[in-house]
Amino acid sequence: MAWWFESAAHAGAWVHEPGAGYAEVRYSHQQSRSVFPGTGPAIPQTDPSLVGVLSEVFEDGRYTASDVSAYLEVGVLPFVELVGSLPYRAAANRWVFAKGDADDLVQRNHGLGDATFGLRAGGSVGRVALSGSVLGRAPLYDNSPEVLGQEVGNSDFADDRVVLGAGTNELEVGGDAGTSLGRGWIQLGAGVRFRNRGFSTMVPMRAQFGLKPIDRVAVFVGADAMVPADNGPAPDEFRGEWGSGPLAIDHQRFLALSLGGMVEVAGGVGLAAGVARTVAGSRFPRLTTLSAGVTTNFDFWPDPPEAP
Repeated sequence: MAWWFESAAHAGAWVHEPGAGYAEVRYSHQQSRSVFPGTGPAIPQTDPSLVGVLSEVFEDGRYTASDVSAYLEVGVLPFVELVGSLPYRAAANRWVFAKGDADDLVQRNHGLGDATFGLRAGGSVGRVALSGSVLGRAPLYDNSPEVLGQEVGNSDFADDRVVLGAGTNELEVGGDAGTSLGRGWIQLGAGVRFRNRGFSTMVPMRAQFGLKPIDRVAVFVGADAMVPADNGPAPDEFRGEWGSGPLAIDHQRFLALSLGGMVEVAGGVGLAAGVARTVAGSRFPRLTTLSAGVTTNFDFWPDPPEAP
């Protein structure tokens, strides 16, 4: 099995002034042993509907992926900032044989993931911050149909490579709104994501509530969801040279809940950590994701000190 999970960061409604920005280096680890099929509760990754006759060979299957990603936003014009992210991913499928004492079968792959880049523009109306964004995403790995299709037609299951992403070029147009509530904040956002190769258009949505109980400490809870906008029948195999995507990466829907926090250490440098869990979905894995990172706020051109 091979699965793709949303990985692009979203800062939200507040846009940096020219020369100011935010940077983050983050490590995240996700794993899944079960999958939400088209309908009904999650099923094991070794279910016959997913792996066919191989379900009799394996008693357990697990997908894992570890990412190291860099994320940057920097103001370039009044009310306009650049946004970009670049992940490096190591992914694996581990299969445990049902009989005998053979070692587990492990399929691996690693490399750069999907680069994200774009612009966000926005300002404030009273206490509400509003922004709009245009983001592009492009694969930096081998995205040939044979690889993305789990090398369909290759009789040697053992050497199949795990895919590192959906393999599509994407354009997302979205908007965010946020407001501060004393020591707390609320953010809401949504967008439309267009993908090539005949894949379904997706609608990502997100919500976050945060609280700063004491200086230098912030905690938040959030929800991320994704639904297809053109949810017609989706084939489970590639068709022709480009065709449409397999079960793992097309016509998906999911709802994930998250919990996280951040501690400012000194000079705008902080430590962040979080956990997320997919709680519902369709054609999507039931993922648990743990993450930790180092963050910094910076200002290339700080205001000069006031004259005495």
